[in-house]
Amino acid sequence: MRTTIQVTGLTLTEEIQSYFDKRMQKVEKLLEADPTALLEAHLERIVTHSAGEEFKVEINITGSHMHSTNVATEESLHSAIDIAEGLAIHEIVKNKGKRIHQVRKQATRFKNFLKGFQE
Repeated sequence: MRTTIQVTGLTLTEEIQSYFDKRMQKVEKLLEADPTALLEAHLERIVTHSAGEEFKVEINITGSHMHSTNVATEESLHSAIDIAEGLAIHEIVKNKGKRIHQVRKQATRFKNFLKGFQE
């Protein structure tokens, strides 16, 4: 799986890079069967007068059978990464279950089709 990180409004330190890589290990494990998978992350620092400083993490996952965009905005960068990672894992598992359901449904239809020829 290829991973790219884009940063806006802050510098990508070794600590942020290692924390992000550590948190994305679960996502990579779920996507290891797909060699075409691409994970793009956008880490952004947003400064507003009303809310103060916020961090926005956007994780885009593109694979052979899925496309997912997960966005989290929090007061700390670490919590935003954690929430975006949880959302990404949820989307991957949901998509995998949906694909399995579709394959089983098609297999049942094909089996019933073949039973029609045997009679």
